Amino acid sequence: MDSVTIERIDTKRINAKRTRTKRTDTKSKTVKRTDAGGKTVKRTGMLLLCMVILFLAGGCTDKNRDLLTESGGGNSDFPAESGIGNSDFPAEQETGNGDFPAKAGSENKSIPAESETIFVYVCGCVANPAVYELKADMRVYEAIELAGGFSQDADAAALNLAENMTDGQKIYVPSVGEQVSSAGEPDTGQSSLINLNTATKEQLMTLSGIGEAKADSILSYREEQGAFSAIEDIMKIEGIKEGVFNKIKNDITV
Repeated sequence: MDSVTIERIDTKRINAKRTRTKRTDTKSKTVKRTDAGGKTVKRTGMLLLCMVILFLAGGCTDKNRDLLTESGGGNSDFPAESGIGNSDFPAEQETGNGDFPAKAGSENKSIPAESETIFVYVCGCVANPAVYELKADMRVYEAIELAGGFSQDADAAALNLAENMTDGQKIYVPSVGEQVSSAGEPDTGQSSLINLNTATKEQLMTLSGIGEAKADSILSYREEQGAFSAIEDIMKIEGIKEGVFNKIKNDITV
């Protein structure tokens, strides 16, 4: 074989080798790209898996928190009582009605409403006859004390000192040996009945249980409705019911 032929053969071999080398390099690059793509897929899958785990873990935490809240804390060895449960023993009752004393400041103390006041006229044998403002639950003896007490000639036994009082009531203290009417007024031997159709405001206020407001209502009734036809008609006045009527029925007339 001549030299030209040999060179051609060598050239073909070199070209063939280069071709095989290029193909090998191309395959290697393809494999590397495939590996890189696989790693990317794996990383993406791991990231998604971590996100799912975190999401589930967060949901369980919320559920556990809700369960703890519903059970009152759940950190005790015994069931929680009254919303407490963070001690080793059941919570003591705080109402003060159980076997344990109530804790300080735990009692529900109601604030008493402001006491209602009444006006009472104290007169007769007392040191200072006048109209006095008292609490509604006060007794006759307390009204006498406010008026300065009995005078020397007072007949204290003629009164029921423990009696409750009403607004507008008149308390007359007689002297010893003095005769008084059922209304507590001195008995002069003349009729002491109060005429509902002619009595003045001051006269009406001498009746037991009839204060200034009720006396004004009686006068207004006479002006608007005319004269009373019977003593029972006084119960048509607002605030005057059977209880008050029974107290004054023997002291009024028409």
